Amino acid sequence: MKKTIAAVIALCCFSASAEWVYVKNNVEGDKTFFDPKTIGIYETYRKAWVLINFAKPEKLGSDLAMSKSVYYKFDCKNTRLSVIAELTSAEPGGSGKLIKNVSFTDDTWIKPMKDEVMSKTLEQVCAR
Repeated sequence: MKKTIAAVIALCCFSASAEWVYVKNNVEGDKTFFDPKTIGIYETYRKAWVLINFAKPEKLGSDLAMSKSVYYKFDCKNTRLSVIAELTSAEPGGSGKLIKNVSFTDDTWIKPMKDEVMSKTLEQVCAR
């Protein structure tokens, strides 16, 4: 619960002053960005917020979502990532009604394929 509250507070604080850097579109046309101002280095990992603006609304229950803000942990040495929190919003840019808020307590690591959007995101975050 504390992580969820912290994630929401962090998103609210930086969304107004975010400097989203465009990464790449996926095959569906969703646009991915990261905010370099949120990159933090913790031990051997980096953590940063990533924004995905959906090309088409995604249905979640009775709501339609247009974006998702994801707080990632990046393992630059082993080229993998783990999701810490996901906030799904009704409007692009992580704004509007908060539809879904999920926190993850375990490190489930994902090794993105070389041509995937998140591989490019990991590369750009780790280069900073």
